[in-house]
Amino acid sequence: MVAAGGHKNIADHQNDAKVQEVAQFAVKQVLTTLLAATRLLQHQLTNCAPSQIAEKTSTKLDLVKINSAQKQVVAGLNYVLVIETAAESEKQTYEAHVYEPLGNQPLKLTSHKQIDNEAAQRKTEESSERHSGALLGGYRE
Repeated sequence: MVAAGGHKNIADHQNDAKVQEVAQFAVKQVLTTLLAATRLLQHQLTNCAPSQIAEKTSTKLDLVKINSAQKQVVAGLNYVLVIETAAESEKQTYEAHVYEPLGNQPLKLTSHKQIDNEAAQRKTEESSERHSGALLGGYRE
């Protein structure tokens, strides 16, 4: 059994079925949030009917790669993922925080933010350092 505490790297996160599920959920929620914001802005700027806006802004956001994944045991699990996505031909990287409550409760996207390539690289390197046993807060993992 894992004790509650800090974030721990997930070994082989690219092939972990649960991490893939959480990442797909995060991408879907990020897309929903982006579309809602876009529709609201377009409605405010153009006074188009919401149904017309929905037709114009329908898009797809695909998961390209999970750059890093960590989990933290709380009253459930917190996941912190750095995910690479693609919308049409444009790639974007996000840091997504997903909470999985105890029991068969649905996942919740607690926060997300788009990050640039440099920040994504830093986060991936930090994750690798922790995984290799580097010092974290004065304690070796």
